[in-house]
Order: sequence, then C-alpha cells, then structure tokens
Amino acid sequence: MSEGRSGDGSRTDGRPDERRPRSPADDRRRDSAEPTETSVPPAPRRLVYAEFALWVGLLTATLAALATVVGVTAGGPTAGGLGVAKTLLFALGFVLFGLGAIELRPPPAWKEERRFSLAPSGESRVDRLVRRLPPLNGRAIPSDQRVGRGVKWFAAGLLVLVVSYAMETVLGAGVGA
Repeated sequence: MSEGRSGDGSRTDGRPDERRPRSPADDRRRDSAEPTETSVPPAPRRLVYAEFALWVGLLTATLAALATVVGVTAGGPTAGGLGVAKTLLFALGFVLFGLGAIELRPPPAWKEERRFSLAPSGESRVDRLVRRLPPLNGRAIPSDQRVGRGVKWFAAGLLVLVVSYAMETVLGAGVGA
C-alpha cells in the first residue's frame, strides 16, 4: 500500500483517488470538510450607482442651500450675497475635494493598514437617508459593494466646485459684485 492511501484505495488526505471515477460521495465529503462562507448576492449595478449619485447630490444640494442661506444673510439678497455663497461653496468644494483625495490614497507599502481614516466605521445618517429615497426604497447595499466614501467625497467636492463656477458664470455672482 502506498503512502497516503487507505486499504480501500481512497486517499487518506480527503482527495479522491485519481485511479477511480469521482462519485457524489467524494464531493459531499470534500464540501463538508471545507468551511463555507455565507456570500451576499451582489447588488444590482444600477442601485450601486443610484446610491452614489443620491449621496453626492444630497450632499451638494445641502451645502449649496446652507451656503446660500449664509451668503444671503451675510451679504443681503443681492448679487453680493450670492458672491459670499459662491465663495463659501468654492471653499467647501476645495475642502471636500482634498479630503476625498486623501481618503483615496492607498496605504503605504510598508504598512498593513491605514493609520487613520476620515470615513466613519459604521453607517452614517446620510447613508440611512439615502437608503430611504427612491430608487433604493429601503434596500440596503452591503458596505463592501458600495462606492467608497473617499470617492463620494471627491465627487461631491467636484460637483460643489461646478456649482460654484455655475453661480459665477450663469448668475453673475462674483466676489466684487
């Protein structure tokens, strides 16, 4: 008898003998010996993109509304107030853009993990609010299948900068106006 084989011709290491055909019993024995992991079915791509767009759009709209309220309060309901709002949006967009860029950087090769992360570990209030809006309608997307928080911040920063630019070019809101 060769090493690694039992008396009935099967291998003792759990693998089927190459000399005999495989049977369903071999598959059951192999499957029961290996730990199984529960896998979550992948979320539809359209829901992942919708969650990303809703998150970025909601953050941009909220910041634009707050900046407009602050600008109109500080500079009056004229173009001066819109200029303050535009400047505030520019600063917020630049900060979001920078935070997103920092979050997107990979950890250094000599370190196993990041030293710190700007993203919260759990689900935020914005995530819960976005999940309640259509087209998600309460369907949760597993966190490992969502677009990363750094990408969301980066995209929101770009969109806030675009809104600031549009306020300057379309509405004529300038700093000296």
